[in-house]
Amino acid sequence: GLYKLSNAILSTAKSMEQNFANLKSTLGSTAKALETLEWARQKGASTPFEITEVNDAVGTMTSMGFNKNDKMREEVFNSVGDFSALKGFNFADMMQRVSKATFGNWESLGDQFGVRKQTIGTMARERMARTPEKFKGEEADISKAIQMVEKGKQGTEEYKMAVVKLIGVLGRGGMENRLQTI
Repeated sequence: GLYKLSNAILSTAKSMEQNFANLKSTLGSTAKALETLEWARQKGASTPFEITEVNDAVGTMTSMGFNKNDKMREEVFNSVGDFSALKGFNFADMMQRVSKATFGNWESLGDQFGVRKQTIGTMARERMARTPEKFKGEEADISKAIQMVEKGKQGTEEYKMAVVKLIGVLGRGGMENRLQTI
């Protein structure tokens, strides 16, 4: 019992130390890294995820270019977090899978969740048709995101955010729903 607890504490501390080093390197300063970790701590407290999952996900977000400003950071966190929670999947692992898809590698999302470049648009339209009240006022942005994923250049910021938008459509409400069942 005590041995397992001490190992878990050490593992968490090591993970947080690695995340800090990664963020400091990516963001270029200790202050920015600390600010990002504090944001992750506060944001993570309102999610169904463990702090190590949140920190790892935020580390991936940052290193993959999804943390350029507060608006982008919020949208990516919420969209991928919702989809991850809805699927009952590790948040950090989902962030990696979504990041890969934004560069054209849809394999890990496709194999496990059926989400591929060729299917995500149809899946998003079906989700919107089932619960249109959840997407009021967003229809044009979602249609634009579908077009971008179908015809846009992979790896560009616009393409990456289009993938994130559609993942958010598929997972809408996932974190809130999971919190209510915990």
